[in-house]
Amino acid sequence: MATDVLPAIAGLERIILELSNGLRRYVQKEGASDIYIQKQNELILELTNLYNRLSGLKYLETWESLERRIERLELIDPQLTAHTIVLHTKPSKGYNYSFIEINPFRL
Repeated sequence: MATDVLPAIAGLERIILELSNGLRRYVQKEGASDIYIQKQNELILELTNLYNRLSGLKYLETWESLERRIERLELIDPQLTAHTIVLHTKPSKGYNYSFIEINPFRL
């Protein structure tokens, strides 16, 4: 469920930072193993790539809530074929909207 995703992403970010900081300290030690440094760098890179792919899910909870609302509205009125949604992405006193049309039924 989405409520588990955002804390997991934050946890992944924390792990990446801890590994990076630990590796920086290790590199300063005399006799640091080049093989260990290389393997840790590869691991950190892999984790960073995963984090970058997952960080696009910041609106996941919003989308799931939105889908539930759409389903409820369409149960009430089966004639509905589209929905107008205003998604605020930044706090502000005024309104400056864009319009994004998504129609998965049009080729």
